[in-house]
Amino acid sequence: MAGYVFRCVKTLVDGERCTQDALPGTHRCAEHSAPDPPPVFQCVKTLPRGRCTRDALPGTHRCRLHTELPDAERCQGATVDHRRCRLRVVEGTTRCRLHQNGPALPPPLPPPEQLLHRLAVDKQNVHTGPVMQMMRETFADIDTAAELGPPRIDAILAGMRERVKVVADVAADMRKWYKRSMCINPGDYKYRRALNAVWDKIETLTGERRQDYTQRLYTECREAVGMCYTGHMARLANVCVGMDDAPVIEGAVTKIGLPDKMAHIAGIADMEERMEAAYRAFAEYNVTDTEEWIRALVEA
Repeated sequence: MAGYVFRCVKTLVDGERCTQDALPGTHRCAEHSAPDPPPVFQCVKTLPRGRCTRDALPGTHRCRLHTELPDAERCQGATVDHRRCRLRVVEGTTRCRLHQNGPALPPPLPPPEQLLHRLAVDKQNVHTGPVMQMMRETFADIDTAAELGPPRIDAILAGMRERVKVVADVAADMRKWYKRSMCINPGDYKYRRALNAVWDKIETLTGERRQDYTQRLYTECREAVGMCYTGHMARLANVCVGMDDAPVIEGAVTKIGLPDKMAHIAGIADMEERMEAAYRAFAEYNVTDTEEWIRALVEA
């Protein structure tokens, strides 16, 4: 093959082959003898709006933003959704440039056994034995096998709006659960039957008691937004506390909803009005040990 001169094998951007002669002992001309740069790939991270459009780091499949950093190099700041920031720290600090003065990362969650213990002792937990027993006793007379009449949710909401202001989100949640046919068993319509029963009880009251219990029904339905079936039923059962001579289970209903009510009362500016509202709440929830509540309301 001595004496032959080969043509450069480089393919140009227009698709044509280079016309220069290759250097001796090679397959490329002097201009194209340098090796081709490594290909640049697109980051493979999938975002809510689609695939990331940044270039991946050399030798990887992800861009700088979506590459997991060593723990010591990763920012200790928290994003708006309380997740740990993924950016690199500024040298000599524990935060990135964006989070130098931002919120700190929340403490790590406790082990699962501690979470279960907290759930078991939580006074607001509606899945405790006393609360479940209270619900069964409150709605024991509801016959899930009885024939349902026409839906009454429109009439119930209209009656509530005549006495209290009903926010659209609360009304939508009540409608959603009122239409639910299966709460425990198919076709039981338990929430619908319970709400109908509670409203019928309220309608038997007169004067200020009817107004108060309508307000309580709205408050409990508002607090139930986002809860499960048991939470919704527990809130409806709360409405019935004190409405008749039915016994109140100690430690169950009396404490559910009271912290929320006290938080609202603490916002009353006039101290005399605040204390009057507090003592009305104590009577409503059958609270006997009021010392801690009073101290908290005075210091609020």
